[in-house]
Amino acid sequence: PDGGAGTVFLRGPASTLGSLRIDNGDLLGQPTVLPPLGGGTAQAQSSGSSLFTGVPGSIPPYFVGRRVEVRREGSLVGAWSIGSIEGNVLHLLSNGQEPADVQPGDSWQGVYSFDSLYVGGGAVLHSADPIRVAHATLGRSSGAGTFTDLPFVLEADQVDIAGNVSVRGVSASSMTVMAGATLTHVPMTSAASGGLDIRVSGTLTIEGDGSIDVTGRGLPGISSQTELAGSHIGLASASASAFGSVYHPKESGGAGSGWYPSPGGGVVRIRAATLSMVSPTSSIRADGGSGTYPYYHEMAGGGGSVWITASAISGDGSISARGGEGSGSGGGGAVAIEYESSTGTVLSHVDARQGGSGAGAGTVFL
Repeated sequence: PDGGAGTVFLRGPASTLGSLRIDNGDLLGQPTVLPPLGGGTAQAQSSGSSLFTGVPGSIPPYFVGRRVEVRREGSLVGAWSIGSIEGNVLHLLSNGQEPADVQPGDSWQGVYSFDSLYVGGGAVLHSADPIRVAHATLGRSSGAGTFTDLPFVLEADQVDIAGNVSVRGVSASSMTVMAGATLTHVPMTSAASGGLDIRVSGTLTIEGDGSIDVTGRGLPGISSQTELAGSHIGLASASASAFGSVYHPKESGGAGSGWYPSPGGGVVRIRAATLSMVSPTSSIRADGGSGTYPYYHEMAGGGGSVWITASAISGDGSISARGGEGSGSGGGGAVAIEYESSTGTVLSHVDARQGGSGAGAGTVFL
């Protein structure tokens, strides 16, 4: 792959924290890495605006302008920008009439704070320090199969998914998966390697032709001379074993094994006050990976997991954790939806069926 995208930072007269833009022009490349300041405990000499970090050696001067969050006994005291650096001592600027207030024993953490963040064009953003942002727009890639990748949990007030986006998780006040956009997670490498965790305190909206889709993003296919499709709650063969929860599903679908194996379905966990699937073409999918027709020794993956907790669900979209299709069909996965009220037809369009003849169906728990 080519090199990674750099950054464009803009702060005008109407900005408070400025805007950051990262765009790789739909090219596959190396990551864009925001240098980490890290965190620690304020040392005994710390007082007021002077933070003695205890970091070995000197802190590079390019961290001037970064913000530092200070917590005392677990509660946020405030966040202040770095005005100057002497060795490993940070001198913090006042926020208007609010002076920095650091005491020995406080915990501190470097953060990246912006009014808005745009990441798109297949860019891969890495940040060990937390990113705090009011409005994040992710995607807008025109490259087929190109995903904008954030392998961490993004925290923002408003998140708009505008293209192909891969992320570990989102924590937001409101979130929209826009028309034609796809949100997924990085393909899993082990049962403990993650999934997609979405927490929205307000409304999660999936527009028409928008999708949260982790199809084939679960456990990778296994090359083997023994041909078996993947199972989950539904079995792909009589010799297979079922696994996972019907009530709180959070397991990848089983991978296919053989000459041409497919991965299992991935894992979606959604917590939202309101889930709105506005169109019949709005979807949430965790289907098993499928082979390419006409099938030839292609062992499909088992359906994955979708677990939704929402106060209200509305709309006419669809939700699935089906087994994949192939010479050997994958078993169905598991969908669980906990809700207090529902309008529209979405709950009648939920399924976890097998990928084809010979495999077993999964489960839908409402």
